[in-house]
Amino acid sequence: MKKYSNVAIGLVVLLILIVPIAHAATFSANTSFTVGGVSSSTPAFTVADTGLVGIGSGTPTSSLFVQGSMPAIAIKKSLINQEWQLRTGGASQFAASFDLYNASAKKTALYVSTDGNLTVGSSTSNINSRLYVWGGPTGANVDVRGDSTIYGGDQATIELEGSNYDDMPNSALLQYYGEHAVGSTMGFPNNRLGHIQFGQATVGIIHTDNSAPLVLGTNSLERMRITGNGLVGIGITNPVSPFQVVAATSTATTTITVGDLTNTASKSCVNMKSASGNPVSFYFDAGGKMVVENNACK
Repeated sequence: MKKYSNVAIGLVVLLILIVPIAHAATFSANTSFTVGGVSSSTPAFTVADTGLVGIGSGTPTSSLFVQGSMPAIAIKKSLINQEWQLRTGGASQFAASFDLYNASAKKTALYVSTDGNLTVGSSTSNINSRLYVWGGPTGANVDVRGDSTIYGGDQATIELEGSNYDDMPNSALLQYYGEHAVGSTMGFPNNRLGHIQFGQATVGIIHTDNSAPLVLGTNSLERMRITGNGLVGIGITNPVSPFQVVAATSTATTTITVGDLTNTASKSCVNMKSASGNPVSFYFDAGGKMVVENNACK
């Protein structure tokens, strides 16, 4: 009888210990497990019978549901004391934004505003564009890189599309092909090819929005420019006529070639207007004599 009395006493002590714990938290195969549901109407921690986990919520709606005035999930590496946070609301309790926050450096790396606009490198409220990149140690750089290990994938493309692209695929495209690219564009191999294309656009425009000149060059040198008042110069930075060509050096002969010099069957003809406004043209015959006609040469 003494042996059974000791067992009975142990069961009573165990029940005394379990009852307070069970009062604060419950767990079974069929009911939710909650912590902190006695002193507060909202449990501090909940595992629903569906397997969803809630922090600050008794009714989680996702695999991990965090709720609070400014909820955040912190990830900290104690070895270097580096902490990052996924948080909503940021520093403002009533904000609906979301950010990836470097708590150690006290700086936002990625910020999504209330209306879904994205800012990289800052918590600056972006109201004018869907993507805004803030400068870093080497500037606000955006790199797009192809993959040389994928056949035909060694290319980087930025494509601007209209809302009707699925029905009418017109776009402005900026593209670069790497060393492992395949195919060709306009007869040029795509290997290390730079490419700008206006796909099915009504008009393709390249321009400045002020009086600054538009300059084209090769080998890091200027070759041609269109001035702010529309004059075109080749070899000269200050043309004085609608089209002016100057030799590369002051002692060189300025040469303009009209027509294909290697094609003996072709005739190069220049059309213009006379002082009276009538069409006039000139060309050179087989004997090298200039022929002037009072009409447009065809």
